[in-house]
Amino acid sequence: MERQNRADMWDAWHETSGPRFPHEKIVQFLYRNYRGRDDVNTLSALDLGCGNGIHTELLIEMGMSVTGVDVSPTALSRAGARVAAADLPQPLFVEALISDLEFPNESFDVIISAGVLDYAGVLETRMTASRLADWLRPGGKAFLVFAASGDFREATVKNLDLHCYTRLEVDELFPSRQGLEVWVDRYITTYENASMQQMDWLITLQRQTDGESAKP
Repeated sequence: MERQNRADMWDAWHETSGPRFPHEKIVQFLYRNYRGRDDVNTLSALDLGCGNGIHTELLIEMGMSVTGVDVSPTALSRAGARVAAADLPQPLFVEALISDLEFPNESFDVIISAGVLDYAGVLETRMTASRLADWLRPGGKAFLVFAASGDFREATVKNLDLHCYTRLEVDELFPSRQGLEVWVDRYITTYENASMQQMDWLITLQRQTDGESAKP
């Protein structure tokens, strides 16, 4: 029932909404780490909560093999149409709650997620967060963007189960551990003479390669 309720909610949202452009921080992360790499066409990427495919398309354009996950059939249909319209290879699409995903360990070199963990529900996020690093191959990176406590959307978004995370919650979701490096950063944009603040966490997870150890 939870899956169907969320699918219905996001189907309705995607009928009228959806991002028109990739998130600038996702673009910066991908271009900073992967643009111009000779081996980019050997990399496997996961777009977690791919929505209408705006970031899926970018990953494919860069040459990666892509898996896109979303709970909304409408979103996945639009993502497939977007990729087809761009005459790009179709990714593997998976219709599922993020907590239901069962990828083998070391499945991906790259994992991205923008505006998903804050809307997935706290329980869903807690069930999924600890598995992301396991899905990364040695040397792989995950980059996650989601709302931080204090964001103006806490007061304005009422019908999509938005949760804006505190730093304590972030540290609980993504603790450092052997073989994993975690960067926690925050991105703040102000509007209308700083009367409104948009605050997002930028979380980077890097799986260590053999012989490396996480920094203290």
